[in-house]
Amino acid sequence: MQNPTPTPSKASNKLSAFLTSPERSWWVGLILLAAALSLFTVYDQVFHRVGEEFIWEEQLRFQRWVVEGTSVDPWQYRIFVPYLIEGVREIIKGLGFAASYAKVFFALRLLQNFLIFVAAAGFLRRLAIKRSHTAIALVILAWSFTYSGFQSHLGFDTYFDILFYVLAVYLLLRGSLRWIVPLAILAAFNRETSLFIPFIVFAAGLRIRPRISIEREHAIVGAASLALMVVIIVTVRLIYGPRPFLEIAVPGWDLFVRNLTSVDTYFYLFATFSAVPVIALLRIKEWPPLLVRILWLMLPVWVVIHLFMGVASEARLFLVPYVLVFLPGAFVRREQVRPGEAPPAASIGDAQV
Repeated sequence: MQNPTPTPSKASNKLSAFLTSPERSWWVGLILLAAALSLFTVYDQVFHRVGEEFIWEEQLRFQRWVVEGTSVDPWQYRIFVPYLIEGVREIIKGLGFAASYAKVFFALRLLQNFLIFVAAAGFLRRLAIKRSHTAIALVILAWSFTYSGFQSHLGFDTYFDILFYVLAVYLLLRGSLRWIVPLAILAAFNRETSLFIPFIVFAAGLRIRPRISIEREHAIVGAASLALMVVIIVTVRLIYGPRPFLEIAVPGWDLFVRNLTSVDTYFYLFATFSAVPVIALLRIKEWPPLLVRILWLMLPVWVVIHLFMGVASEARLFLVPYVLVFLPGAFVRREQVRPGEAPPAASIGDAQV
């Protein structure tokens, strides 16, 4: 008597359906690509560019200064990452494992880069950018990461800033506005530059015709986010009190002039962003209104602030507008997308302009 042919289990059927779905199977490949790009960029940032010893010494110094309350302005007030790291170390030690700062730093940067790549892919797909173009954009972003950390530590707060902004716009495109409020709270503890998030919410809900107004949900979420963020940022500064600026980067005219006259500024900005911003601007007529609004709302103020208050050769300071505007702007199209090729094109702002 022959054995009956085994029937596939429900689990195997579900796995097969998942893997054969074009969009879902693409996401499996995307996750693998994000993992590979994360390993590549972390190796480059940690071991290749400045050397492991410099990273750990410099990063550990900033970590201890913030936790001890002796850091400089503005790093003393960016408490999200230092206390996250301390909490993770305590949890690991409580489980009976060794938890050196070096291992936690490395793991956190690896996780950060992976989440940024995955979130950026979701954001780009929400803009109806093709799968193949999304994958190319992630490779370009990985290249940008490799040159963006000139003469700096790992800049955890900067990379969380990128992640929070990308997630905020992704939630806008999904229509999941309420989740932006808790996201904004975390972002406020991380870095003061996140204050643009509520204004992006306002911009997304702005109506020009027949009269100027903001959609009710956008107004509520934006106002709640802004109020909470201002309270958090001001409270943290009041708790720690005034701190001196880092001597080599005192904000003001001298730093502005140094940024504009330094060869390093132009070398590392071009090495990081190449011609992507130019290509994107040449295609601005293809952009959905939301990207145009973010461009004019954010970019001029962001650039001016960082030229006067940051070291411009540390190109990571400009990654947020690059990821939000220029990277998608180089690929996005407003033409109709074939069914099944991508989610519906982002139309936020189309009816309002």
